[in-house]
Order: sequence, then C-alpha cells, then structure tokens
Amino acid sequence: MPAVSGSPDLGKTRERDNDRGAVYYARADGSKIEEKVFPLERPNGCGLSPDGKTLYVVETPTARCWAFELSAPGVIKDANGPYRGEKGRVIAGLGGYQMFDSLAVDSAGHICVATLITGAVSDISPDGKSVTQYKLPRSDGHQCLLRRQEPEHRLRHAFDDRQAGELRMAAAGAEARVSEQVATA
Repeated sequence: MPAVSGSPDLGKTRERDNDRGAVYYARADGSKIEEKVFPLERPNGCGLSPDGKTLYVVETPTARCWAFELSAPGVIKDANGPYRGEKGRVIAGLGGYQMFDSLAVDSAGHICVATLITGAVSDISPDGKSVTQYKLPRSDGHQCLLRRQEPEHRLRHAFDDRQAGELRMAAAGAEARVSEQVATA
C-alpha cells in the first residue's frame, strides 16, 4: 500500500477575511511538490484508501469529506464537478455545529475523522452512505491515528492538554466498530 502522499494547507484566517486552502503532492525525498486541489475550505486531514486509488480530504469548518480518484500517485482524475469544476466529490457532510480535524483510513476503507465541538470520532463508510459517530469521553479530542493490530485496530486520539485516549475497533469485513473505549492516559 502506498504511503499518504499529500499535505493540506489550511490557509490563513484574519479578522475579516481568510485564505482558501489547498492540497499538495510531495515526493518523500523532497524532489517535487505540486498543488493538486484548490480551493478548499481549510483542509485539515488527508489519507489514501487501502488500494491507493482514492485520496480522502476533510475540510474543518464545513465538516465535509471529499473523495478524489487517483490515476497514479499524485495524479487526480478530473471529475469536472458541476459547480466550479471540482475534481472530487463530497461523500459526507455533517449537520449542526461540528468541524472535522485529522483523519485515518482503516484497512476496510472507512474514514475515521476527529470531530471537533461534538467530541467524537466520525466513522465514514468509503461510499459515504453511512456515518457513525463515537463520542469520546471529552469534547476536546482532535487527532486520529490508526494503529493496525490485526484482528483489531486501535484508533488513538489526542486531547488539547496532550493526554491521549484510544478506541479499539474490530475490523469486520467492510465495517469497523468500536468494541470498547480505553481510558485516557
């Protein structure tokens, strides 16, 4: 499986305006960096599907998860979106006052996203048809890191005061389920 080969740029926020963000592709050796997706609203997490053919990107303020089909590493297929020529498609968007932060993609292709304000991990199916939220013991969780330890996955999450917690997720076919919440350390 290829490593994640993208980096989001949040842009800058000032008192009365803000920049738009972008996603870049960079080679691991630093010999190449290219802007691949612009504009996005503060992209803040990206990851590849297990087969390396789809790049997932989440926007923080909109709580949208985008999917971009890849034809090769760092090459996004042109989807020619209906509004402004978007290269990807939105597979999930949350209602209410919620914001996405970092993400991790599990071996079944589920996108696990730290969800601000709500204090949850949002588990998005690869096609976006299912979104399940797992509440964290505190509402300030903001980082997701998936550690694969078959037959279960451990989804690490961090809090603002640098304490960490963990969700144990059992991979079951195309599903990922939280089997228990591990106490924060």
